[in-house]
Amino acid sequence: MSSASGAPPEPKPKTSKLNGPVDVEKQCGVILPNGQSCARSLTCKGHSMSAKRAVPGRSMPFDMLLVPYQEKLRALRQQKAVVNAGAHQGVENDSGQAAIDSHQENDSGFRDQTETILSPL
Repeated sequence: MSSASGAPPEPKPKTSKLNGPVDVEKQCGVILPNGQSCARSLTCKGHSMSAKRAVPGRSMPFDMLLVPYQEKLRALRQQKAVVNAGAHQGVENDSGQAAIDSHQENDSGFRDQTETILSPL
């Protein structure tokens, strides 16, 4: 969306998302310079592993919380990949055979017509 005057649009003021307290079992939790806790995931790239390990209030050591978190992420990514791969494969009809793509159908019909026109009588 461009403005009528041609001037660049003014940037929107940044608002912080305060959705309640940080869950240190699922989130980074490192104390930020403003005094709040980092609300990014356990795999936050903004803070060192040692800083995340030092966060108080976790029920288990950081490394033990990280393993199931990463396994869950891996499973979700695999599931998404399977769904995406299935969407790109040909759809099967009731007989179990792959349905003919409309382009394939048009191409074969075009070839039949061309062969009829070009074949000697």
